[in-house]
Amino acid sequence: MATIVTRSGKGSALTHTEVDANFNNLNIDKIEKTAYWIDLDFGRSLVDSNHPSAVNEIVGGYNGTVLAADTTPFNQVRLVGYVHGSSASANNPKLSIYYATASDPSTSMDDYTQIGTDSGDNIIDVSSTGFKKTAWMTIPSGASGTDIFFRCAYSGGDDTEDITMRSLRLQLRYNA
Repeated sequence: MATIVTRSGKGSALTHTEVDANFNNLNIDKIEKTAYWIDLDFGRSLVDSNHPSAVNEIVGGYNGTVLAADTTPFNQVRLVGYVHGSSASANNPKLSIYYATASDPSTSMDDYTQIGTDSGDNIIDVSSTGFKKTAWMTIPSGASGTDIFFRCAYSGGDDTEDITMRSLRLQLRYNA
């Protein structure tokens, strides 16, 4: 905690040196801003009625594309959502994050590159219900800049089960 000399504590007016010391002490003890972030919304209520089965399948609202106007200030990304209706019978169903830098990315996955790997903490497992999130992943250098398009893609479906999400968000942050 910074040491501050006040007029009431001293009982008289502060000298120029004491005022300068107050500012210096505040500057030394300030808390640096180490993290800031933004939240991009993929959708609040997403239902996949296409019974996905293919890897990186374009599915309903899950891969609705969101645009980050400028990702330069950020160095990490993660996916956060709530799985309302799961697909336990599917073949390891999961959601992953992808990005594109094309000014008009294709509706297929051709222009998109995956962030992280397709396993572990880098995916949202949708085989069970509940609040889910990926780990914070480093934003690749290719995804740093202006007008970066992000997409959430689904894989591991069984061509039978439907998935229901109640909120799906992409979070970007700077973490020192």
